[in-house]
Amino acid sequence: MGTGGVGVVDIRVTSSLGTSPAVPRGQFAYGGPAAAAVTGIGPDTGRVGDHVQIDGLNFASDVQVYFGDNLAEIIDSGPAQLVVKAPNPTIGFGKPSTINVTVLTNGYSSPASPADEFTYLERHGL
Repeated sequence: MGTGGVGVVDIRVTSSLGTSPAVPRGQFAYGGPAAAAVTGIGPDTGRVGDHVQIDGLNFASDVQVYFGDNLAEIIDSGPAQLVVKAPNPTIGFGKPSTINVTVLTNGYSSPASPADEFTYLERHGL
């Protein structure tokens, strides 16, 4: 990594079964702006179109919010709190109803944690 530099490195794990692949969400950023983190969401269950408050750290003006792979509409934003509309979920056989809410800001994604899980309530007619 070197001293005084700015960059991103892949985090990979090696075990007796082999080495994990390099993936975009498995990266570590150093020397740049502070990474965003989600500390809680409320409500943590709901339906498409519901307003969801996201609490966290280091949300910049370029913030984007994803529910799984789906971009949410931002209603209000600040450096430690966002309000978004829950987007249509990716549906289909084998798709979970509980997904991670990810904040993308300053070019980096917030790490997944139990604090960012949102569960879509049963969707009739979908």
